[in-house]
Amino acid sequence: MEKQEVRKLLKELAEIAGVKNVKLEFREMRKKLASASLNKKIIRLNKTVLTLPDELIRYILAHEIAHIKLKTRYHSKEFREILTQLIGNDDVEKLEKKLIGFII
Repeated sequence: MEKQEVRKLLKELAEIAGVKNVKLEFREMRKKLASASLNKKIIRLNKTVLTLPDELIRYILAHEIAHIKLKTRYHSKEFREILTQLIGNDDVEKLEKKLIGFII
């Protein structure tokens, strides 16, 4: 996926989640696929993420948006509900397992 497409996808997901003014940066990261600044609403994506399948990029963005919306690093029940809203109930677990396969 191209950077411009990722930005468009982020905008769509943020709108669905009701999160405004989210920014996106692409960086080289040694150990993370992504991170989020909860107060500044900035999602930083590892440049290597662009080589992943589109569905995994969508999952990563949705995951970081959920953190920003709740302003927490924790994966609570409410976090899972937002992620499910953005991705779909059945797809969340499937995508998490698939993503682990790319990381290991």
